[in-house]
Amino acid sequence: MQIPQFLHPPRTTLRNPWFRYAIPVLMGMMIAAFVSLWPDIQCRVFAQCSARDLWCNGDCSQVCQPATSVGYVASCSPVIIPGGSYCDDDFRSDVCAVRCTDPNNCNVTQQVTGGACSGRLRQQGGYSTWNVGRCPSYAADPSCKVQTRYTRVDCCGGSSGGGGGGGGGGCEPEYAPPAIALSEYTPPYPIVIGQDPDEIGVDIVLTATGGNKTNGCDGDDQASITGLSIVQVKLSDATVTWITGYLAQRFPGADILDSYPFVPAFTTSLNGSTATLNAHLDPLDPGWYEVQAQATQDDGQSITATVQIPVYLLDSTITLP
Repeated sequence: MQIPQFLHPPRTTLRNPWFRYAIPVLMGMMIAAFVSLWPDIQCRVFAQCSARDLWCNGDCSQVCQPATSVGYVASCSPVIIPGGSYCDDDFRSDVCAVRCTDPNNCNVTQQVTGGACSGRLRQQGGYSTWNVGRCPSYAADPSCKVQTRYTRVDCCGGSSGGGGGGGGGGCEPEYAPPAIALSEYTPPYPIVIGQDPDEIGVDIVLTATGGNKTNGCDGDDQASITGLSIVQVKLSDATVTWITGYLAQRFPGADILDSYPFVPAFTTSLNGSTATLNAHLDPLDPGWYEVQAQATQDDGQSITATVQIPVYLLDSTITLP
């Protein structure tokens, strides 16, 4: 008996070459997707981490601890260095105990330690923030009064395997500005080139130091210096007046010989949180030379400071202004 054509089972489309190649590819893609999603499936379906842990990091790689500790800038003190004064911070690390009790996130909800830690916690934009404080630049406030500065704080830390502490969840370390100081100059009594038979001139060494960390977030204790350079060298205003006034009267024809400002050749050595700059001057004029330098650190903050170098005449009876 002949079966009608329409009752024949259709020929499987697997005989089509396109399907023979597509099916393995599709299966491979499904397997790859499953493997990539498996950590999230474990986390969400098998409850290997809580909603609080997920808030810290969506892949369950961090744990929301029940408590942590944070710090603050207790005081700022002026450090007076010729041409490079700055405000030094007294940062008290991890002295304020706090708790995180919200079942849905890991924000800090309760301040435990009183005293100087009181009144520093507040909620802002759905996150807990903490008044860490900071020191101003010396130029802006020579009294170095502590300024208000809030930063995010939570109890995220460690890993899903246990351990860890607070301060994660987007907490970024913040730093005070860098500082510049005159390390040394040699010889100790530089003489103008025109009166020095050896024409020694003067060698200058400047140092820059990265700012100290001002909050309790994970990170280096000091910022790294990324640049240190001389902006310009010039005579002080008092020196210009002294040369064109007193010296010109005592020695007729005395005048300023060099052109100012100028930038001498220099070399800089960067070494993490510190940097050293070496320069040489061949001074034509006596008096006080103002060397203006600039330092930059890796968080983008920079500072410009001026240090003074004396240059003498051979006549020891003539004092500098």
